[in-house]
Amino acid sequence: MRRIESYILSYDTILGLIALILGVLFVPDKIENSVCVAIYGTAIAVLSIIFSIFFASLAVILAFPDNEFIVFIEKGNKLFSRMLAYFKATLFILFISLIFNIVIYIHASLNGSNTEHNRPIFLTFLFVFTYSLIATITAVIVTLKLTQSRSDYLAKKIELEAQRELEVDLYEEENEETE
Repeated sequence: MRRIESYILSYDTILGLIALILGVLFVPDKIENSVCVAIYGTAIAVLSIIFSIFFASLAVILAFPDNEFIVFIEKGNKLFSRMLAYFKATLFILFISLIFNIVIYIHASLNGSNTEHNRPIFLTFLFVFTYSLIATITAVIVTLKLTQSRSDYLAKKIELEAQRELEVDLYEEENEETE
């Protein structure tokens, strides 16, 4: 239940709903089909690019060669598992958004440019498109924070290893002097 609440009360959902409300208030009742075709075509291009950015972020996370870091972030609050669940949900959202966009683009294209487009479909598009954009941006920000955390972790790990080596060297020198 808490996981569902976290998705509903997230920035992406709230901003998607704001886009929907603004659409309800400002999108005219009659929308020319040619305008929708242009908007949907642009949205498909944008979502395709974002899909590739999302996969690059996912590749960064999955390419962590240091299992100790993954264990470290997983220990306390299951951060790595939660993050992978968020990425899985975002991937699903992006996929649904892209498929939805392609379907409504084809539908609008087949209806001809002089006809009116269905306003509820356009409003649904506003929500889904905004939601998927914000969810992807959030996922990329999480990836950047995780990457920064990993570099901090590696710096501390190197520092601790250097300190241990120094302690071992000092211990060995003390043993040599006592002999």
